[in-house]
Amino acid sequence: MDDDFTPSRAEAIRGALIGHIATDRRSPAVRLLGAAALLLVGAAAGVGGAVAAYGATGTPPAAGDHAPTSTDPDDVPPDEPTLEQIADGLSDLVGAEGSPTEAGDGFAGMRVGITTGTIDVYWVGEPGSRIADYLAEVPSRFDVEIHPARYSLAEMTDAVTRLFRAKYDQGDEVGFTIVKAGPTVEGSGIAVGYVGSADPDDVAAWAADAAQIAISSAAPTEAIHSLTGSAGLCPPGQG
Repeated sequence: MDDDFTPSRAEAIRGALIGHIATDRRSPAVRLLGAAALLLVGAAAGVGGAVAAYGATGTPPAAGDHAPTSTDPDDVPPDEPTLEQIADGLSDLVGAEGSPTEAGDGFAGMRVGITTGTIDVYWVGEPGSRIADYLAEVPSRFDVEIHPARYSLAEMTDAVTRLFRAKYDQGDEVGFTIVKAGPTVEGSGIAVGYVGSADPDDVAAWAADAAQIAISSAAPTEAIHSLTGSAGLCPPGQG
């Protein structure tokens, strides 16, 4: 791989859809999402050995899947980007923190391993030439791998919207309140948290039908209260 990498080649496209990245717990590069907080309710949650940013869930690759790399700043050439810069550039290129881009079609999520020098990217289908060209310039000391995903980030985000709209339309008839939901990093579907005594399997079945997507997990959780003291989430467009 060519070491003459320039993160500025990535187009900085920021907007109001969703940011989606998981990173090693010792990394400062944990991002909170912006406008998507209206749909993905809940604080950053630990996922295995990683920290998931605001709704990102999933199982990280095993620690032995990647060879360790030095994280000592003195070991990095002065003209070489950091792993965070590489991840930022890729995030910008796919529009993960702004309006989805054509180059990002199929992008599901990514996990950054600061201590291992790795980025695991999850994608539906094959990334296009712009992504391939970008990754070809990543310094060889870092390891970037593309993994297959079942759903794209855009598909999962749309599913979260459908889920909360269905819950809003049906009110309390279903006997539980879904208070948070979010895409999985690896693109396997969405994870939901709910308040109530319903069986998780029943909640998952209802959510899968409402969201029209696979539910990776459904688990009881604590109620989330708004400033007015009511639990739950504003439906899309009703915030």
